[in-house]
Amino acid sequence: MEVEIHASLEKLARDMKLALDREELRSKVARIALEVGIDGKVGKTLIVGCGMSSVELRGGIGGNCIVYHFDPASAQENEIRHELMHISDELNPAFMYDMAYDTLAIEVVRKVTDRETPLSRLLCELWNVNLDARLRGEGISRDRRFAYFQYFLKIDYGLPIQVSKEIFEKLWTDRLIPYPELVQIADEVWAEALRSQR
Repeated sequence: MEVEIHASLEKLARDMKLALDREELRSKVARIALEVGIDGKVGKTLIVGCGMSSVELRGGIGGNCIVYHFDPASAQENEIRHELMHISDELNPAFMYDMAYDTLAIEVVRKVTDRETPLSRLLCELWNVNLDARLRGEGISRDRRFAYFQYFLKIDYGLPIQVSKEIFEKLWTDRLIPYPELVQIADEVWAEALRSQR
């Protein structure tokens, strides 16, 4: 798999006064792509500079390409592994990823508290929990993931800690939770948020 580093990443690293070893990053991403099983399924990874890490899978005539929005301040292997596992799930038929639904979910905004939250953001957070559980300590740690998940559900959905904990425990499993099931859980979270606001 080809790994290309865009000039925007080098500029961002310079602006943040961070050293960037292009070859080390390139080989690290290629090695982790091989570990998570996407190396033969993706032709190229383009790493661009960004203030937060995320990935996008794009298809084209030349095959699949990953656009990796990379935060040079959090360039740890666990962060890279976490992001590339999203691509591994999307390419896994057992996950039943629905790109069309995911795209539409960006437009669906649910407002429970004074904040408006796209459904896609909730789906991503649910997916993040299950993904890190399956990485067994090689992704984002359980404590760090739970702290953010609890904060997210409290601020955006007004859910109490106990409810957040129950949802988290349901997702924190070695079992791959298919995308349609994550959509169903998101609907349950939405319903619970509405009940808790009454």
